Amino acid sequence: MNSTIKPANVEMSDSMIVIQIRTNTRDFIQFQTIHAPTAGFKRAPHDQGLALLSKDTGEPIALINANRFLHEIGELVHVEVRTDPAKAPMEYQAGTRLMDACARLAKETGGALFDSRGKPLSEAEQAAIALHIDTVMSERQSMEFRQIKEAGEKLPNGNRLTREDDISFITTIRTNRGKYLSTNYFDAPIEPYFEGKITGYRMAHEVLSFIAAHKVKHFPLQHVMEAVYSITAKDVPNTVRFNTPGVSGAADAFAHAMEEMIRYAGRHCDHLRWLSSMVEYEQQNNARYDELRLSQKAEFVERMKEAREKKRRQQAVGARLVKASATKARKEAVAA
Repeated sequence: MNSTIKPANVEMSDSMIVIQIRTNTRDFIQFQTIHAPTAGFKRAPHDQGLALLSKDTGEPIALINANRFLHEIGELVHVEVRTDPAKAPMEYQAGTRLMDACARLAKETGGALFDSRGKPLSEAEQAAIALHIDTVMSERQSMEFRQIKEAGEKLPNGNRLTREDDISFITTIRTNRGKYLSTNYFDAPIEPYFEGKITGYRMAHEVLSFIAAHKVKHFPLQHVMEAVYSITAKDVPNTVRFNTPGVSGAADAFAHAMEEMIRYAGRHCDHLRWLSSMVEYEQQNNARYDELRLSQKAEFVERMKEAREKKRRQQAVGARLVKASATKARKEAVAA
């Protein structure tokens, strides 16, 4: 039996949303291999079946559930799409993406969308569901941000220090009221040099784990490396570095790990084609910028020319008015 067929017995909750897709086809194999992937549903990790996956982590935002018995006897004519916006991975406009995928899937199978009680969903009701999911996730994100601002380690001066969930060595300092003050992108503990090297390699492990887990969420590598090299660039004799507790051991090990990753990529990964395409792209981008700059310069010159011409015309009109006024005054004087 295909692993994407799942019984409809997933854990329910008060915030669970269930959307039925009633199809006009009994060929569920085609549903799995053609219709669902075309609509945007893919195989979820850990044998969870077909799902709409998070663009960032690849975890399910919504799962497709099918009655296994009806599938086995060839009588499966509807499936359910289930999502819990209070627990699913957060994603901007996930509800809009989910309802678009459901609508495409219904169209692909010649079916329609219904609620959990079997009532047809109008376009307005579908839009309302999408908005509800988007709103719940937005509120979760806002609450999470508030919790981050209010949480953290309280410092002696009253400020609070918080750490990133996925990267423990990136720390942020905020006031007690949550106002942002600064970020330390390489907050390594003060340790003897060779103990610090152990920490540095563990920090590099965190970075690689983060990159492997996220496709969208950004890792600020440039800021981290700037912080690392600001430490390693200090001209300190080895006798002092090796015998004085600090963060240089962690920085040296971290830099070495990143350099080794670049060497490994150069030997085993085909990035030369990508780099060549980036060079070509930037060359085209530079040419477009030069063209735009010349165009803007020409427009500026033309505007200045028109402004000078307008000023010259205004001055000429003014001169004529002054001359006419003077002539009139002389004639009036003569007449008097």
